[in-house]
Amino acid sequence: SRAYHPCTLWSGLQHAYVPRALLASRSAAPMGDMNNVIKLANGVDLPRVGLGTFRATGNDVKTAVSAALKHGIRHIDTAAIYKNEQDIAAVLRDSGIPRKDVFITSKVSPYQQGTQKATQACQDILQRLETDYVDLLLIHWPGVARTDASSPANAEQRWQTWQVGNHP
Repeated sequence: SRAYHPCTLWSGLQHAYVPRALLASRSAAPMGDMNNVIKLANGVDLPRVGLGTFRATGNDVKTAVSAALKHGIRHIDTAAIYKNEQDIAAVLRDSGIPRKDVFITSKVSPYQQGTQKATQACQDILQRLETDYVDLLLIHWPGVARTDASSPANAEQRWQTWQVGNHP
């Protein structure tokens, strides 16, 4: 079992960007090693190579995730707004690979910001992915949908969303 909350948010992280403050060490291993990881300060191993699934749904995403797993990729990146989490869950379930061996990243949509919506978003993501935790959950976009970026409401809802994922 994991020592952190299943919906831990790393606000501001997007795909390969990892702030230096989160890194515990840097590996000099070549990028071609599918098992090569970045050790985060909290002890989590973030695989350097992953499969992004933006705009892939149905058989396309199933084929891509299956091929990635077959070839040793153990980091799958998805998002609620991609609408492919259930397809990914099916492939992971059928792969026979233990859940603990696959790093899953998902994201809370800009339409799901604020305490109530983000709480529901976390629960929905876990349900669609058929798991009790995700390894990395991001705030998908640096702003709340249909809210001016400079608005205090934008900052407040993002703060609430961040808090949802970082409670004990």
